[in-house]
Amino acid sequence: MPRNYKRKTETKYSLEDLKRAIVDVQTKKLNIGRAVNTYRIQKTTIYDYLKKASIKLPRTGRRPLFTDQQEKELVDYIIKCSKLYYGLTIKKNSSDCVSICREEPSASQIRPCERASRKSPLMKTG
Repeated sequence: MPRNYKRKTETKYSLEDLKRAIVDVQTKKLNIGRAVNTYRIQKTTIYDYLKKASIKLPRTGRRPLFTDQQEKELVDYIIKCSKLYYGLTIKKNSSDCVSICREEPSASQIRPCERASRKSPLMKTG
């Protein structure tokens, strides 16, 4: 049997609904049970966020390697090269991405790039 994990719960509410539910419970407009029915948020989630000082969006997925501007520039470059019939291979694109990360290192960007270059079979040299 393959080991494919499927998440059993999904968030079916928005961050705005969560904020409104917490504010309504804190200002005593709604009790927790009615907030659960009104906003369709689990009771334990409301309890957890009532204990916290601030409401932040839960962090999901991986950290982005590039800023939005860097990603747009990279996409524009690749599209421009393809329109000029200058073929770029996957290996060349990967090495360009790693070199961009190393040119402009920041605390959140240098670690994932180095990790990607170590794990990627395309980046192996030798």
